[in-house]
Amino acid sequence: MLVLVAILTSVAFSASTVKGSATGEAAGLSTDSGTYTVSNPYGPITITCKAGTTASASVTWSLDGDAAILTTVKKGMGADVKKVGTGATIAPLAPKEISTLTTKDVTLVVTLPAGGTYNVVGGEGDVSVKGCKGTADVRNTKGGLAIEGSLTTLKANAPNGDVTAILRSGTLSAASSIDAAVGNIHMEMPEFSAGVTAAASNIHMEMPEFKTTSEAAGSLIGAMGKGGAMLMLNAPKGTINLK
Repeated sequence: MLVLVAILTSVAFSASTVKGSATGEAAGLSTDSGTYTVSNPYGPITITCKAGTTASASVTWSLDGDAAILTTVKKGMGADVKKVGTGATIAPLAPKEISTLTTKDVTLVVTLPAGGTYNVVGGEGDVSVKGCKGTADVRNTKGGLAIEGSLTTLKANAPNGDVTAILRSGTLSAASSIDAAVGNIHMEMPEFSAGVTAAASNIHMEMPEFKTTSEAAGSLIGAMGKGGAMLMLNAPKGTINLK
C-alpha cells in the first residue's frame, strides 16, 4: 500500500515598523541664479521658495517590512543636501534594500532660494512647488503636481495625476508645456502674459481677459495679457480648466 505523507513547512518572518527623521542644509547659495535639483522616488515632495541663500531639507520616514532588513535600512536613512556651484542637489538618503520593504513612505520637505532653475523629480506621491521665480521642470510618476510662482519657463508632466498651476505676474519667455496624460489641468494666470494652446477632452474657460484666436471641440488657441512665448496644455483624457 502506498502511503502519501504531506510535510508542511512554515517560515515565519518578523515584521516591524521604523519611523525617523533627518535634516540637512547648504548655505552660501545664489539668490536668483542657482540650479536646484530635488528628487524623491519614495514619497511626496513639498518645496517652498523664499528670500535667502540657504537650501534646507527635512526627511521623515515610516517603513514597514522584515525586521532584519529594516535594521540595515534604518542605519542608512538621512537627508542628502549638497552644494553644487551656486545651487544644490537634494534627495533622501536610502540604502538599496529599501526597495524590498512592504511599505516605504518617505516625505521630503524643502526650502530653497526664491530665484533660479528648479529641476524636480517625484515618484510615489504628490509634488508641490510654490513661491519660486525663474525656470522650473517638474515631473512626477504616480502623483499629481501643484505649482505656483512667477515663472518665466515651465515644463510640468504628471502621467498619472492632475496638475494645478498658478502663474503669478510676469511674462513667459520660452516655450513651455503642461502634460497630464490621464488627469486634469487647472490653470490660473492672474496678471500673467503668455500665448496658450490647449487640447483636452473638455475645456472650461473662465478667463474674461483671454483673447481667443482659434477654438474648436477639444482645442483652444489664444493669449493672456500681452502674449508671449507659447504655453501648451495637454490633457487628452481629462479636462482643462482655465480661470
